[in-house]
Parts: sequence; C-alpha cells; structure tokens
Amino acid sequence: MSAVTAISKLQEVVFDALNTNSALLDRVTAVYDQPDGAAIMPYVSMGPTDSVESSTKTEQGLLVTFQLFTWSSELSQMESKEIMALV
Repeated sequence: MSAVTAISKLQEVVFDALNTNSALLDRVTAVYDQPDGAAIMPYVSMGPTDSVESSTKTEQGLLVTFQLFTWSSELSQMESKEIMALV
C-alpha cells in the first residue's frame, strides 16, 4: 500500500468516526474535510497531514499525524475545549 493510499484511508476512517459520534454531532453543526464559506460555527474540520517513513528491515511502517480544528464564535476557548473533549 502506498503512503498516499494509507493516509487517505486513515483520514477516511477518522472522518467517518467523527461523523458517527452522536455526542459530538449534538454539539457541533458539522464535521468538514474542508469547510466552505457558508459553514456555521461551531464545527470541526480536518487540518494538515504529515507523514514520516518508519519502516524497518522486516516491517513496513508510516507515522501519520494530522490536526483537527474546532471552530467557535464564542469569545472564550471553553466551547472549543468542550468539543475537543468529545473527539
């Protein structure tokens, strides 16, 4: 499996898991891969992805990290922190 395929599959699984998290969906308007200009806060969006080859002589490996963002119109950080606790 190529690195691009592995990263795409991982992102798809995480995106699907977020979109089936009923507690999260009760708290946000949506979960986006890439929100458009009409997105209504609060919501969660996928952020940048990075990967590092971590294979050994006997096993293939890829360390993948990506960011999730919470977006809120509240002046304090509290709403975003409450949303992240549901992730």
